Amino acid sequence: MAVEEVGPWIQGELEKLNQSTDAINRQETEPENTHHKFLLVLVEATVKLDELVRKIGKALEDWKSYWEAWSGAWEQQAQKATQDVQRATDMLCAVKVTSGYWRMTGCS
Repeated sequence: MAVEEVGPWIQGELEKLNQSTDAINRQETEPENTHHKFLLVLVEATVKLDELVRKIGKALEDWKSYWEAWSGAWEQQAQKATQDVQRATDMLCAVKVTSGYWRMTGCS
């Protein structure tokens, strides 16, 4: 079977059809390529995020022990200060009682 020659107009239309087919094929593969790139970026971001969570978690654990020690020290200082104030108040009242000043101030 012999190949028939086509006219220039038909040849031009066939060329346009081939170009359109190529464009359609590119547009069909573009979403797949974009989705693949998205997945790569997502995996990379997830890995980085997991590492940050690990680092922050470690920093928080390190800080937690420091905070517990620091707040414990402050609590001890506050208790000591409370005891010192109570002792000073008791001593003041004792002085007031022995000097007779207690009747005016209400120390018992």
